[in-house]
Amino acid sequence: MALKQRMEGKLRVDLTDGDPKAIELLRENAALNGVAEELGIHELFWGSEDSLKAFEEERPDKYPLIIAGDVLYKKSLISPLLETVQRLLRPAGTFFLCHIPRFNVYHEVVADALSDAGWDVRSVIHPEAVLERFPVPETWDAETMSDLMRARIYEIQAPQPR
Repeated sequence: MALKQRMEGKLRVDLTDGDPKAIELLRENAALNGVAEELGIHELFWGSEDSLKAFEEERPDKYPLIIAGDVLYKKSLISPLLETVQRLLRPAGTFFLCHIPRFNVYHEVVADALSDAGWDVRSVIHPEAVLERFPVPETWDAETMSDLMRARIYEIQAPQPR
């Protein structure tokens, strides 16, 4: 449905990264796949007020949905990520965070940070639920499978403004 809406021009899809090299690669990949004109690709560095203001000037509308995948590899990234998402998410919007524990950023650390910041974790999806519906490609190696089995997908609603 989202793809259909995107093709009909009803859904805006923006990709962001804080690394200029990653932005360059995103643009190249989008061009190679023939979708460069359909995607917004922007540099956005969490925790940087200048970066966030520049992004908000380009994209002033709030998002109903934000998705982040495997982005928390340092504890120090949690607060800037949540602050950035909260600024960009519509009230009552949904944030999906796929997290794979890395470098002492365990699920408990993420859950505690969400709770402390007042975020409402509506559900946590475990890999078994995904594997029941989608087969694993035969080309996946043991490391990829290990990451999958450790992953959790958090469905989160931002704190409501007071």
